[in-house]
Order: sequence, then structure tokens, then C-alpha cells
Amino acid sequence: MRAKLQSENERLIRELRFELKNELAASVQEAAGQASAAAVSRTQELIDKFGGALATLRKEDKQAILTTLQEIQNQHLKDVGILRRELETVAYTTDESFRQAKQQLVQLASYNETNN
Repeated sequence: MRAKLQSENERLIRELRFELKNELAASVQEAAGQASAAAVSRTQELIDKFGGALATLRKEDKQAILTTLQEIQNQHLKDVGILRRELETVAYTTDESFRQAKQQLVQLASYNETNN
């Protein structure tokens, strides 16, 4: 009888160990699945946050580029105005020099005619 009880106890212990092992494996697998789902969710949140930050940076970069281009255009227009005024001065000075040279040639020609 004692041997039979001993054998029955060993069988029950094996069954309990087997059930506990299966329950533990199922719990570990469930926890791993939950952790994986949480990691996927957190990863998606971080990707979305990064995408938003990247879009903000792109918008700021675009604005900085547009501002710089506007400044370059304004400087170009200013430089063109300065160049135009300087060119007009050169044209006026050249025209005045031609008039003086013409007048001097006329005077020289008149002087030669009166001396001959």
C-alpha cells in the first residue's frame, strides 16, 4: 500500500510539474507578446514624433532659405541701382568730355585758319 501511495505521489508530482511548466511557458509567451505589442506601439509613437519634428525642421529650413533668397534679391536690386547710377555718371562724363574735345577741335581749327 505504501508503495502504491508513493507511486501515486510521484505521478501527481510529475503531472503538477508538467502543468506548471506549461502554465509558466504560456505566461512567458503572453508576457512576451504584450511586451512586443507595447514595443511596437512605442516605436510607432516615436516614429510619429520624429516625423513631426522633421517636418517642423523642414519648415524652418524652408523659411530660412526663403528669407536668405529675399535678402539676396534685395541686395541685387540695390547693387543694380548703384551700378546704374555709376554708369549714368560715366555716360555723362564721357559725353561732356566729347563736347569739350569737339569744342577744342573747333577752336584749334579756327586758330589754324586765322594764322594761315
